[in-house]
Amino acid sequence: MSRKDKPQTSGLFLLELLLAILFFSIASTVCVRFFVKAHLLSADSGSLNMSVYESTGIAEVIRSSSNEKQAVSILSRLYPNADIDSSVFTVYYDSDFQACTSDDAVYAIETTFSYEDLMLTGSIESRKLEDNGLIYSLTVKKYISREDSI
Repeated sequence: MSRKDKPQTSGLFLLELLLAILFFSIASTVCVRFFVKAHLLSADSGSLNMSVYESTGIAEVIRSSSNEKQAVSILSRLYPNADIDSSVFTVYYDSDFQACTSDDAVYAIETTFSYEDLMLTGSIESRKLEDNGLIYSLTVKKYISREDSI
């Protein structure tokens, strides 16, 4: 009789061991998913914080300028690697949010200027270049007196 009991207990032990391994593997999979999600959220919040910081700096330059030409001139001195098209000023950033050339860029902050009814408007958008996803958007308006607009 004792010989028949031993295989049954070892079979139950093996089944219990397999169930424990299955439980811990499922639990570890869930934990890894939480850690990955937390890492991605942390990276997204970091890029949002830096986008807000850099966009606010550009907005302050626009607010302190007396016209569009002066704003573009100051921004060109601050960001020598930026691209300037007619009324669009684009600054490129690497993965650490350091200003860089467009070849090494991961992020871009694009400022579009418009002038209407003595109001200089700067529309600032921060984007991730990989998927062109919008990170942050800011609009700044500045009243330009008739003397300054000349």
